[in-house]
Amino acid sequence: MAAFYLDNDVSTRVGDHLRQFGHEATHSRDLHQRSAYDEVQLITALDLQAALVTHNYKDFIMLHRAWDLWRARWGISELHTSILVLPQGPEARLADYVMLLLADGAPAANTLYRYRPSLGRWQAE
Repeated sequence: MAAFYLDNDVSTRVGDHLRQFGHEATHSRDLHQRSAYDEVQLITALDLQAALVTHNYKDFIMLHRAWDLWRARWGISELHTSILVLPQGPEARLADYVMLLLADGAPAANTLYRYRPSLGRWQAE
């Protein structure tokens, strides 16, 4: 079983589908963080030890890269949980994409994964 934290731009129905597969899924709305900043969403996922699920590639790739730079600069060992960036689409299909990633043995901590529909696969960044 895997744990997921869905940020405010992901439909709660994606979480419903993930739960049907037997996984834990918490939505930002469940924690009254619907309007929380992206950096707060990432910290919340870390606190929950859950992979963060989002549609927001632009902001989370920046946060992911900044985390790595700051860790190296300040000698911090803590890793963030993985970030899964999904395209927009039907909720059941999005949950299927996440299941594909799990079947491949991912997600790994401190990695951002982006599902690329044009390639039909996940790409780690």
